[in-house]
Order: sequence, then C-alpha cells, then structure tokens
Amino acid sequence: MPHPVRNARWMVPVSLVFLLTAQGCPSSTGSPGWGTRTGINDIREAIQIFEASRGRRPEKLQDLCAEPRSCAVLPTAWRNDGWGTPFEYVSGVSDYEVRSSGPDRVSHTADDVVFSPLREQAQVAETAGCYAVDLTRWRELSGQNVVLDTAMHRTGFYRALPVISGREGSWFRQADSVHVFWIRAPTVTHIVFDRTTGVGYWARSGDAGRRSTQAIQAVRGECRGGRDQARPPEK
Repeated sequence: MPHPVRNARWMVPVSLVFLLTAQGCPSSTGSPGWGTRTGINDIREAIQIFEASRGRRPEKLQDLCAEPRSCAVLPTAWRNDGWGTPFEYVSGVSDYEVRSSGPDRVSHTADDVVFSPLREQAQVAETAGCYAVDLTRWRELSGQNVVLDTAMHRTGFYRALPVISGREGSWFRQADSVHVFWIRAPTVTHIVFDRTTGVGYWARSGDAGRRSTQAIQAVRGECRGGRDQARPPEK
C-alpha cells in the first residue's frame, strides 16, 4: 500500500495505515490480507450451503466437507488464512464467527480479521449512506457522492455508486476502515477511509505498475435522490 501523500492537508493516522496494509486491498489480490478476506467469504458461502442442506450450521469447519455441495465451493487451502494460520470458528444459537489471527498470528488481538453475520449486518446498517469525498485527481467522480448501498451483490461485498465507466463499485467494512473499489481491468480504483474521522486516501493502479494516490477526507451527508440514493438499512 502507498504511503499517504506527504504534502496533503490531512495526514492518515499511523493506526489506519497499519490496518489497511494488514488487511490488504483490491489492487493487491496476492496480499495475505486480501487472501484472508477471500477465504472468509468462501467459508461463509460454504456455511450457507451446508445450513440450507442440513438444516443447521456445522459444529466445526471440518464438517463442511462432509457435505459435498458445501465442500465444492472451497479452494484446496481453505483451512488457513493468508498468513498460514488456521481459521477459528465458533457457532452459537443465533450467530457464528469466523476469525483469522491476522499478521501477528495471535488470536484475539487488534489485527484479527473477524466475520459474523450479525456483526456485519450491524456494520452495514451503520455505514451505508452518501459521502462527499474531497478528491481532485479522479475526474469521473466530480460532483458526485460516493453511495454505499445495503445490497450485497456478491458474498462479502456490497454495492457502491456511482457507476464509473459502466461499472458499479463494491464496498466492505473491516473494523473501522471502509473500503470502496471499482475494477475495470487492468485498472483498480479504491477509496479507503476511517469510518469515524473520514480520513483516508484514494488510489488508482493500472498496468505496467502505474499508480496514483491522493489523501482524502470523506464526509457523510444527506443523499440527494435519483442516482445518488442509498437503500435504507434492511430490517
């Protein structure tokens, strides 16, 4: 991940830089953080299939491959996160949790990557909405808000607007960082900011290793209707 622009008006906090570097981003799909997020999404999809088939969630992750249809969606190395540590899984009455120990490989520390359906539902409801982004280097966004929708368009990723070059964006939240990205091969454009402060950065990566960055400030505001409209939180 790039260092924030040094002469920008906002300096990205060191804690946020560490979190974004650890978790990975769409422009670095080979990173351990991005591999971990992909692995968690594979597991949650397999759990959904298992539950639909068996009428219950698995007691442990190994049980997923006792059901051929849930096992079929899992890659070969699905049991370990991007740092080589086994995923942890706990299932309760109304919710479950899949946890990666993160880059320090120690469970229940600040860099853990954690998913639970109820937690994600609450985070999406809390974060969805319209954001003005102080961004001068991306002409396609000029005059438009970034809209974070509550509609999931693939496992673990939610719909983001505006449509850029014919493509909707995607977003997810990890801890207190919000990641929004648009992919139009070979270019990946992403906006990452802290949910509380709005401080973050924009980056665009293309072929031949070209990369542009800008520190940004995201400010949540009212949606203006029309295309600039997020869905209300789902009940």
